[in-house]
Amino acid sequence: MGQKNTAPRKINNVEGSPGQVIKSGGPGNVETWGYEDYGLSFEGIVTGVAGAPKFQCLGLIGFGDAFFNGYWAYVVWDAAGGGAQPQGQKLICTGYSSVDADFTVAAFAPNVIAVGDKVLFMHPNAVQARTLFTLDFWSLPQEEVALTVAAGDKALPSVTVADLPAGATIVRAIAMFKFRMVENHTYAGVNSLDGAQEIQVAASVDAINFVTGQFTLAKTTREGGDVVIGVIDIAATVNANGAYAFHWDLAKALQTGINFNDIQMGIRIWYSV
Repeated sequence: MGQKNTAPRKINNVEGSPGQVIKSGGPGNVETWGYEDYGLSFEGIVTGVAGAPKFQCLGLIGFGDAFFNGYWAYVVWDAAGGGAQPQGQKLICTGYSSVDADFTVAAFAPNVIAVGDKVLFMHPNAVQARTLFTLDFWSLPQEEVALTVAAGDKALPSVTVADLPAGATIVRAIAMFKFRMVENHTYAGVNSLDGAQEIQVAASVDAINFVTGQFTLAKTTREGGDVVIGVIDIAATVNANGAYAFHWDLAKALQTGINFNDIQMGIRIWYSV
């Protein structure tokens, strides 16, 4: 029978933090406190929660700021012992402070992470790639949006995102602007957009950029429509099922008379489960 420990172990009179292990320094060298280090994964015990979405694992101090950014934080064990969430959930780490081992992730839900929970931090190269799925969502049609020489916000139809499965992680989202026809309706000369402009989602989040001179039209001209596909990732705003409002911010034409007919707004989402 081995001797039962009756006092905390110390190295140079220093106790280890939760989750640390004793590592040999080799012949003639003093042992040190270290980590369960598997190269691409690290194990931590939650030692503090400073309000979602931050939590602390003191056993993982000193790796350098942002070292764990992009790692998956997988809750291996719920300290309450009942196997309830967040056990079995994983989220991407978006922040790490080296000096105090504060980790930032999106908040675990429906249950928050707690002191004593065991977390495995896994490099993305060590995690099996998950399939990305796409879904497109479209607004109801709107008959027209008319641009004038006076800059002003123009209302656009809202888009409802629905039927994303439970546990889905939205990886990327973009906006789309569809119109059946565009016309230079009242101005007798060449017309176009006057200045750089944006379609925005929510109150003020850029979703689609336009450049000055775009949609150049000869006098009294009508042209067939198109779909303008945004390149801005709006996943931070379009982050769940719900309704999303759009508007054309400070829309302005060189002269009154650019009309877009039978318009729709769309959202394309890439997500994993």
